[in-house]
Amino acid sequence: MSDPLPSISWTPPAGDPDASLRREWFLTNGLGGFASGTPLAIPQRRYHAWLIGALKPPVGRVAALLSMVESVVLKAAAGTPTGQGEQRLEFSTFEFPGAETMREGEAPNVQRCFSPPGREFLQRFEKDVACRWMYRCGPVEFTRELILPHGRNTAVLRYTATSARHAARLELRPLTPLRDFHELVRESQRKGDYSVISGPGTCEVSTPVATLSLSSSAGSFTQDRQWWFNFRYPRDAERGQDSTEDIFSPGWFALDLVPGKAAVLEICASVFAPGDRASRRMSPVAFDSAAAEERERVSRLMSQTPSPASVGLADGPSILRTLVAAADQFVVERARPALAVGPPRPPAAPDCSVIAGYPWFSDWGRDTMISLPGLLLVTRRLDEAKRVLETFAGLTRRGLVPNCFDNGSGQAEYNTVDASLWFLHAARSLQLAFAKAGKPDPTDDKSPIRRACLSIIEAYQEGTDFNIRMDPRDSLISAGDIGTQLTWMDAKRDGVVFTPRHGKPVEINALWFSGLQLVADMIDADRPNSARQFRQIAQRAGQSLRESFWNAGAGCLYDVLTPGPGGWTPNSQIRPNQIFACSLPYSALDQQQAESVLRVVTQKLLTPRGLRTLSPDDPHYVGRFEGPLFRRDGAYHNGTVWPWLIGPYAEATLRIGKFSNRAKADAVSALRPLLEMIAPGEGGGPGLGQIPEIYDGDDSAEKPRRPDGCFAQAWSVAECLRVWLLANS
Repeated sequence: MSDPLPSISWTPPAGDPDASLRREWFLTNGLGGFASGTPLAIPQRRYHAWLIGALKPPVGRVAALLSMVESVVLKAAAGTPTGQGEQRLEFSTFEFPGAETMREGEAPNVQRCFSPPGREFLQRFEKDVACRWMYRCGPVEFTRELILPHGRNTAVLRYTATSARHAARLELRPLTPLRDFHELVRESQRKGDYSVISGPGTCEVSTPVATLSLSSSAGSFTQDRQWWFNFRYPRDAERGQDSTEDIFSPGWFALDLVPGKAAVLEICASVFAPGDRASRRMSPVAFDSAAAEERERVSRLMSQTPSPASVGLADGPSILRTLVAAADQFVVERARPALAVGPPRPPAAPDCSVIAGYPWFSDWGRDTMISLPGLLLVTRRLDEAKRVLETFAGLTRRGLVPNCFDNGSGQAEYNTVDASLWFLHAARSLQLAFAKAGKPDPTDDKSPIRRACLSIIEAYQEGTDFNIRMDPRDSLISAGDIGTQLTWMDAKRDGVVFTPRHGKPVEINALWFSGLQLVADMIDADRPNSARQFRQIAQRAGQSLRESFWNAGAGCLYDVLTPGPGGWTPNSQIRPNQIFACSLPYSALDQQQAESVLRVVTQKLLTPRGLRTLSPDDPHYVGRFEGPLFRRDGAYHNGTVWPWLIGPYAEATLRIGKFSNRAKADAVSALRPLLEMIAPGEGGGPGLGQIPEIYDGDDSAEKPRRPDGCFAQAWSVAECLRVWLLANS
């Protein structure tokens, strides 16, 4: 696939900017750091910033450079008294609290206040490996470009300004929060934290959290410490979170403009931890060199990805390029903890991981294992895939793969039952991909990946943390208690588990049944006795799954078997978790059962954006994902649509249909709305070339289905890419 890189182009529509402010772009640096915002360049979340660095890759993320206050000052004619006759043209815009209006019995309505007026002059926004904004105001043309060099906690801004008739001055004032990216700043709490050291064209801002170094390619810097107050982030307000902050600014950069001649000013911004001398000594990066390196890197990834003939998609090649570029944004380096086990890494091959979703997630074990085939195997990034599995193998404890990592400390948390089972599936997929490429087995008997697989099966048989254990009576896996949330349906807030699924969840046992046989296949050549034992356990578990989970009245599978005084009680809610019993490489269901499950899931859960998490017929169904966090968590897995589930749905369609042409066409038909949503050009979807985490369950003319959650989700992209290529294989 050697075609041009995908490019998103967007023109501001006339009228209410609210729809435009719900579209979001982002760039990444391969370390877990990123930049994000809206095409109008108006921050709408605490996570919208031009440089968020990862000081403990891929976590320890710090919002370092929010934005710039940008002006072109047209100078007065010769002879005009100083300070008179100048005209200041503003090219940035921020949102601040407006006046509140009240109606009896209703919550206050906050009017939207935007200032300065730069958004009014935006002509076009473009995104490829960089972001580009083009403005025009009277005689002045103004362009801002932003790129994040790969492998560095750095942002490079390039400004090009032309004043057709007047001598002018470009002024750029950096806004530097320097905070944990989850937090907000108030001047009253942080006033004394900021120190500034400046030179003729440089500035260094330091706090106890981090240091931001700024250097310009031309012009000057003037130190002028200010606080700017009450920036408002309405997307945070919608979630019931604090939504205003104050931001420190150390001064301003300036460059004189000659009439009729384009002037270029580059600013290189780098963030590093206090005392990080190596980062402090790094040289500034030029925009053109960073862009050239990134284009070459992404082009190389695209060239190694297979280009099958697209089925049912008019713009298949460009959509495939967009998906490959989107997939790359989740692959990151991971700093190895001092106590981690596993083979040492040479400097050229760092540990590797996958960010679950931007803007707020770190790397999650479950998401990484589910996403790995689509992000790394089908794109033939096999060595990175191997490093990912070795990374998590080294972090496995008592048979449990880490669930997630704390952003501040980087400590692993292990509260998951399915991440380890998905590890088994990812490991076998890796082995098959290496064999297909003619490469040595990465899961041989001496590998940490093989050891982790065997330790997982042993721990699940004998019992491990969180009551995870195999029931010896039926060989099914049970896990958790009434206060835990160990499956992917894991919403919990203020002590409330919103989707209680302790006991024997259906997808956990589908994964167990399939995983045992996949590991048996993996080790057959050198551990035949263990392989035979695993298959025997799988046979008992499969029979139990067919018998205990089959809901004959509904023609589908129960979602979970819950323990109680009288034994195991089946939960008859219709949820998408049962689809995994049809989609995984080994299925315990017979053909008639599988067809019936697919039919029920299609009728009750399928939407053009993925699968609902609960049937709309259920009294617990919540059709809109909105309101404060407690209310959103209640909807998260109780009706909300998840795009990633279209992957197992499409794969189940393929497997049940024996990969016939009809089955392939049906699978692509289910995928098509999501794939076409991210088509490049004037489209690009709400995430401008990405696929979001979730959508509303309901969709109507009065209240259309909206994207929400993370604006870019790894498994949403990975599953669409994986299954689309599977349907074309």
